[in-house]
Amino acid sequence: MTTARSEYQRLWHTLVGRGGVMVVLGVAAVWWPEPVLVAALLSVGVLASLFGIYEVSIGAALPRGTTGRTVVVADGILTLAFGLMTVGAPALPLFLSLPIVIGWLLLYTGVAVGTAMISKLSRRLRVTLYAWGAINVLLAVIVALYAEATIFALLVFGGAYAALYGAWQVAVALWLRHEVRGWSMPGPHVIAVAAP
Repeated sequence: MTTARSEYQRLWHTLVGRGGVMVVLGVAAVWWPEPVLVAALLSVGVLASLFGIYEVSIGAALPRGTTGRTVVVADGILTLAFGLMTVGAPALPLFLSLPIVIGWLLLYTGVAVGTAMISKLSRRLRVTLYAWGAINVLLAVIVALYAEATIFALLVFGGAYAALYGAWQVAVALWLRHEVRGWSMPGPHVIAVAAP
């Protein structure tokens, strides 16, 4: 039987890997938009989808009753949705892709704020989750107000968001690593995972 500690160690490795790749690809998509934009965003989408599936498997492997298990599975599902959206939204007509992007940003705001409200996290982590929610709301408003944006601008926005999302994943991974390393005894541990 697997332990919560080993599964959370797998999870923080996954978050660091996923976050690092998304930061690199997102920055590349914004920095060199013409030559690498589409390839970078397709790579982000495919990798996010695969990492989402992998994260769901980690959540499913956590022992029942481990606090945070549901958050891990939910984050995996949301990461899978982010990957599918990153690949699929640019292929849709602009009038369809904009509501999908706005919906995604508002959904993720709900996840961040909901996690901050119900979790037993430190004040600093709760404030960080509220800030991430506020950033997502601000981005949703910008997308809604500038609906006349071209698909190219939407793709560049996707690259910038992928970089921010990746940075957030690395931050969560480092926090999770700190929490797991603080466990001094083997056995079932309770942890509140901060969903991005």
